Order: sequence, then C-alpha cells, then structure tokens
Amino acid sequence: DLSEVLKEKATDRLIKYWKFQFSDTDQIKGSKNNNSGINVNELKLQTFVEIAKCCNPLPGDKITGCEMKNGKIRIHKSECKTLINMSALACQKIVKAQWMPREMISHRRRIELHGSNEAGIANKITSIISANLEINIKSIHFDTQKNKFYGLIDFYVANKEVPITLVEKIKQVDGVLDVKLVHVRKNPIKDALV
Repeated sequence: DLSEVLKEKATDRLIKYWKFQFSDTDQIKGSKNNNSGINVNELKLQTFVEIAKCCNPLPGDKITGCEMKNGKIRIHKSECKTLINMSALACQKIVKAQWMPREMISHRRRIELHGSNEAGIANKITSIISANLEINIKSIHFDTQKNKFYGLIDFYVANKEVPITLVEKIKQVDGVLDVKLVHVRKNPIKDALV
C-alpha cells in the first residue's frame, strides 16, 4: 500500500508542478525554482521532473513523486500500481507532490505603447509576442489618430521576466516610440469573463 511506503520514505519536501508552466520563487518561502516548471524546497536547481508514462497523471489527479537514482523526480498518480510496486526498489525517496493551480503561476501584465502609424506595425508587434515568448494574450487594442497609434496589450505569463524581455523587443520595432509596463486595474466582473 502506498500509504505504508510513504510513511517509510516520505520527506517534508513539496513539489509543485505544472507542465509547460513556470512558477515564482516567492510562492513558497525558502523554495527554489528551476527550469522544469517545479517549485521545490531543498532540491537542487537542476532537478528534472517528468510525468510517468505508466499512469499519465493529469492536473487534478492526486500525485506522488518518486526521486529516482539519477536524481529525476517522476510524477505518478498516487494510486499507481507501478509506483507502489517499484517504490521499494527504484525510488530513492518518495516525495509529496501536488499540482500548482494555474492562477498561482500565471501573472496578468499590460503593455502600453505608442508610435508612428505605419503599415504593418501591429503585425510586427503581434509577431514578436507570438513567435518568441510563452505568452497567453488576453486582449489587444490599437487605436489610430492621424499618423499616430496607441495600443494596450494585456497578457498572461508564468515568468515575471518575460514582460521585460517583451518590452525590449517591441522597442526595437521601427515606428514604436514608447513601450512600458503599466499597472492592470482589477475589474472582477470583466476578469470573470476571461
């Protein structure tokens, strides 16, 4: 039974994992973040997390991590028979794990920009957003008056460094005069429609 194995091998570490998402280190006090999308306590930054192919856990499933001899953490459904059978042999440690809620790892940001209204400028800007960065666009608004344009782009990112990179890339577009990150006012009714 997994509960018996957990009593023997469990540690106090908590893995929070969400495939293709990144977490911030301020989510858990004293935790470390790595590029595999996990937020862990007391693990090396190079720790690699993978989803077990035997049970293919999905967000919402109860999960448990098995620290393998090679240092990888393999995530299984908690009731996975393979995990229960192999834990005594293959697992160095059983690690408590849980899915991180999407809202804990996605951050809403807004970019305000203006410049010369040149043909194709909106296309150039949206190409930068969609081609290079892991960004989920919430809304894009461009308005023109005479030869000038003004734009607002609202988006969600999991990594707080991405908006800074995005601003720098958009600044390089010919015709863009100013780009800046601005505060997003919370509108609970409008946000509920996302």
